Amino acid sequence: MKLTVTRDRASRFFLYVLVEEQIREKIAKLYALISDVRKDQLDQLTTRLVRENQVLVVEGLAVAN
Repeated sequence: MKLTVTRDRASRFFLYVLVEEQIREKIAKLYALISDVRKDQLDQLTTRLVRENQVLVVEGLAVAN
């Protein structure tokens, strides 16, 4: 919700360059936070899979038309 509110504010303050730059920085920080949370969740999931299973096999399948 913070991201959408910040985007809405950015669209209203285009005349104020300083405010616009601050809002862009906030949006960038929120995107970075979202990215970090997703990466952390993926790391936790893969770590749990490795700890719970003895063997993990990744297979590449050749799919013919």
